[in-house]
Amino acid sequence: MIQAQGFLLVMLMTLCAAQQGAAQEKPAVAVLTLKNANGVSDGEAQIITDRLRIELFKTRNVEVMEREQMKVILEEQGFQTSGACSDEGCMVEMGQMLGVQYMITGSIGRLGSLYMVNCRSVNVATAKIERVVSVDIKGHIEDVVGKLQPIAWKLTSGEAPPAAEPEREVVQQRDEEKDTDEENNGDDESGFFAKTNAPFKCDGLPVLEVPLFKPAVSFNVEEGTVENICEFLQEALQDCFRKNVRVASAERIAELGEGCKSPVVRVKTDLYSTKPSAMGQFIGTATVTVSVYDMPRAAKPSYAVKIQESGDRHWGEQTPLENAFEEIGSTLESEAGRSDYMKNYRRNR
Repeated sequence: MIQAQGFLLVMLMTLCAAQQGAAQEKPAVAVLTLKNANGVSDGEAQIITDRLRIELFKTRNVEVMEREQMKVILEEQGFQTSGACSDEGCMVEMGQMLGVQYMITGSIGRLGSLYMVNCRSVNVATAKIERVVSVDIKGHIEDVVGKLQPIAWKLTSGEAPPAAEPEREVVQQRDEEKDTDEENNGDDESGFFAKTNAPFKCDGLPVLEVPLFKPAVSFNVEEGTVENICEFLQEALQDCFRKNVRVASAERIAELGEGCKSPVVRVKTDLYSTKPSAMGQFIGTATVTVSVYDMPRAAKPSYAVKIQESGDRHWGEQTPLENAFEEIGSTLESEAGRSDYMKNYRRNR
């Protein structure tokens, strides 16, 4: 009798666990590459779609099928993925082959400075559109990435993403730091470029001149990206010179007097290019010439080195550029640090 009761208890526990697992099962979704309309390239549409997949996965509301897995299954079934599959009947047929509950598709296009993203979720069982999300984003193509999280949440739950309290605290802290900087500067200017334009006196310390990129980089390099790249180069140069290195604009450096002995480092970007990599990401490769002038008014550099490096792959335009310059900073520290010029500089200063 006791054994029978124990067996019954085990069966009940197993049944409850199975029911709980079934209740927690997430619907599977497959994402078609967003149709690129006016002003958006095939590569950009693919990158945005891959990032949307990631944001859908991060909601934890659905199981997201990988692009390569979709491709393999559809090719095995002889299904032609020409990109023309946009009507509900075609998507239902595709969804049945993939074994998913929902298909997500849409488009991205540009009108002036406005990017329009339209997405919809189709129920494979009913062939009906479950949810539609349309978002208009003003700015650059990389600004679209920041809007994919709320799009993913609205597609999977119909709601906005949960509030991120720690992130709001960080923003508040940065705002307080910004206010402090403005008080210290005694004016309303703030930001990295404002600091590079601040007047300074010649004190013999090395100076890194900005800007660094024109004309080799075709897209608009954001202020935060410039600041991060300058930090990579600053750290490398400080190890080379064994002294602090400030960053200043060409205009401020030109204002230094005739007798100023501060070395000036100028970085010229000779070439920048990207190539596609895995998951729709890109690898950025930069070729730069780093020249060191003994003083601001020197006509010729006393030391120059040409460096070409590629960084880790990433989405968008800004981060691949940063990653390339991070590698350039490491190479600069190695190449210039052991050069005769730097050895003499450290010996005589």
